[in-house]
Amino acid sequence: MDVVSRSCSCRSWQLRGIPCPHGVAALHYKELEPINYVASCYSKETYFNTYVHFIQPMNNMKMWPTSNNPIVKPPKIKKMPGRPSKVRRKEANESRKTEKLSKRGVVMTCSKCGTQGHNKRGCPTRNQAGPSQSTEPSSQARGTGPSQSAEPSSQT
Repeated sequence: MDVVSRSCSCRSWQLRGIPCPHGVAALHYKELEPINYVASCYSKETYFNTYVHFIQPMNNMKMWPTSNNPIVKPPKIKKMPGRPSKVRRKEANESRKTEKLSKRGVVMTCSKCGTQGHNKRGCPTRNQAGPSQSTEPSSQARGTGPSQSAEPSSQT
């Protein structure tokens, strides 16, 4: 740490022009004010001197002088090897699949009870019907679910 040359081993003071924490500690130890050791480019006077001159506006492109240099043209398009891809980028509102039509806007109708808003799988009458009337095997028949007794369990 060298206060006279305004340098430190961390090199922060040399790079930024503002005393690093080591420098501030050294300046406080010597009872000096750190603000006096900040680079002059950060001062208010330097800022005002930078912008004291009036910046002239530029002319329009039509008023620019014409150049004698040749016009720069884009490079020629070179056909790359390989078969070109057939997949084009589709718009956001275009469907992704062409084989199937979209079911957007179609209201579900249950084939069991005939009401709208649900299908056969979520039909409320399905849960009321016994396991003998259901076409799908129950969890007991498959052996995957817990065994359920016919009597409801009483809780005390």
